[in-house]
Amino acid sequence: MTADRRAAHGLATALAAFTLWAVAFTALYVVQALGCRYAWSPLLHQAMLFGVWLVPSVALALMLGFAWTARRGRMARVGLAATAAALVSTLWTGLPLLLASTCV
Repeated sequence: MTADRRAAHGLATALAAFTLWAVAFTALYVVQALGCRYAWSPLLHQAMLFGVWLVPSVALALMLGFAWTARRGRMARVGLAATAAALVSTLWTGLPLLLASTCV
């Protein structure tokens, strides 16, 4: 792979990782609002929130694994670091799901 392609791949990885985090963050708020609005059972609501949190977390973990194998070059390392940061951000964002009640 040429240096230009590696740089483009690293940048695309960084953008994709934080785009996935943003989609997951938005989806958590949407599911939270829908569950409270339509009075879902607490178990269903918690399960839906956990699923919406788990899917992007697994996807980002897979992206991190792929970014780790392609870490040659400066931009590839930027992509790796951004993917790791997006995964940590997604895990941190979903942490209150384990601790807080769904609707107040």
